Amino acid sequence: DGGIMIIYILSCFMAGRIIGRKRKTKRFLWGIFIGVMYYFILFLAAFLVNDSVECVISDVVTSLMICSGSATLGGMLS
Repeated sequence: DGGIMIIYILSCFMAGRIIGRKRKTKRFLWGIFIGVMYYFILFLAAFLVNDSVECVISDVVTSLMICSGSATLGGMLS
């Protein structure tokens, strides 16, 4: 689980940095957008693989916060 979270953090952070460099204004909002989109792509992929949504709501909220937070940080630091 720790390795998966590290990959989430690094990939969202780098995506936030990339979008922050491309878009010179509103880097904070672009970072949030990229993080949320990344999370929903992961959620959709998990749903398609498992054919059901069997998850604990605290895990869903935690993953969403990690993805959006690290992408936002990446966007702000770009």
